[in-house]
Amino acid sequence: MDFTNLKSINESIAALKNDPKVTFEQKLFLKRQMYLVLEQALYFVADTLPSEEWRHFALNFDIYTHFTSPIRRYPDLLVHRVMHEILLHGTDAT
Repeated sequence: MDFTNLKSINESIAALKNDPKVTFEQKLFLKRQMYLVLEQALYFVADTLPSEEWRHFALNFDIYTHFTSPIRRYPDLLVHRVMHEILLHGTDAT
């Protein structure tokens, strides 16, 4: 397995999937092990961490946010409104 970047990880996984010498049980074991090395999500306020730490490794995005389940739509609407204002008026939006 090559863990250099997401592309190399995907290529390694594809090679294992297509390798006839790797049994189903071995593939299942490796799949479960992959979940163990993934970091748990870290939620933070942007000003509390240096911008170098905002990166989303798997998506290869410098800046990333996500929205929650439908049960939390009102907080999501507030986040959408803030993001909209920032995109329209820059980082000084209130």
